Amino acid sequence: MKSKLPTLILSSLALGASFASAQITLTALGGGTEGVTTDTTALAFDSSGNAIDPNITAFSDYTVTGSTTQVAAFSGTFNFTISGFNSVNTTAGATYGTGTAANIDRAGSGPFGIRGGSNGLESGEGMSFGIDASGLSASLGLQLTGIKVLFAGGAEEGIVVDRGNTTQSVSWGFAGSGTDFAGNDPFVDLTSLNLIVIGGTSNSDLASFFASYAGPDTGVRIESFTLAVVPEPSTSAMLAGLAVLGFVMVRRRRRRA
Repeated sequence: MKSKLPTLILSSLALGASFASAQITLTALGGGTEGVTTDTTALAFDSSGNAIDPNITAFSDYTVTGSTTQVAAFSGTFNFTISGFNSVNTTAGATYGTGTAANIDRAGSGPFGIRGGSNGLESGEGMSFGIDASGLSASLGLQLTGIKVLFAGGAEEGIVVDRGNTTQSVSWGFAGSGTDFAGNDPFVDLTSLNLIVIGGTSNSDLASFFASYAGPDTGVRIESFTLAVVPEPSTSAMLAGLAVLGFVMVRRRRRRA
C-alpha cells in the first residue's frame, strides 16, 4: 500500500503556512479619536474574510487592509484598543511597561502620540494595546505582529514589553539597541513575543510600547499596527507534531528499504 505520510506532512505544513500568511494592517487616520486616554475600535471580517471597519465614517480610527482565508474567521468580529500613558515604570516586575494614564494625540494625517510637549512619544511616554477576540472562533487567535514608527532618527529608542510575561521584550531604536532602524519609517517586528489572544477571549493589557531615549525629544509616532490570524496554540502544536512524526516515520521507512 502506498504511504499517505508525505501527503499528511504536506497538508499539515500547508495549513500552517496559510495561517501565517493572513495579515491585517491598521493604519491611523487623521479624523480618528484623540484627546482621550483609551480608544477602542470595533473591527470585523466580512463573509469573504476581508478585514473591515463595519462602522466606517469620516471619523474612523484606521484604514483597514488585509484578509484571511480561514473560513472560521469569516463574519467574525474583534476589537483593538490603544491606551496612552506617561511616567513609564521601568523597574522589573509585574508593573514593568505601565505608567500614568495620558491623553492620546493624533497628527493631522493620523499617527499617534501623547499630548504634551511635542505631542509625539517622548522619553517615558508610551501606549499599551489590547485585543478583544470574543467574536472569533476558539480555533483561531489574533496576534499583534508589528508596529510601524515614524520620525525615529539616530537617537530614539525604546522597548515593547509583553505584559503577560514582562521578562519578554523587544528593543527598538538606533544601531546597537536591538531592533535597528535603517530609516525614518521603521517597523518593529513583534512576532518573537507571541502576543496572541485566542478567539472567545480578550486581553486588555497585551503589550506596551514606550520610548526610553536620553537624547533630544523629537517625539516619535506610531503610524500602524499589523495583526495576523493564527491557529490556536494547541492546533499549532498538533501540526508541528504531525510534521515531526511524519518525518521520523519516513526516515525509518527509507532506512529499512
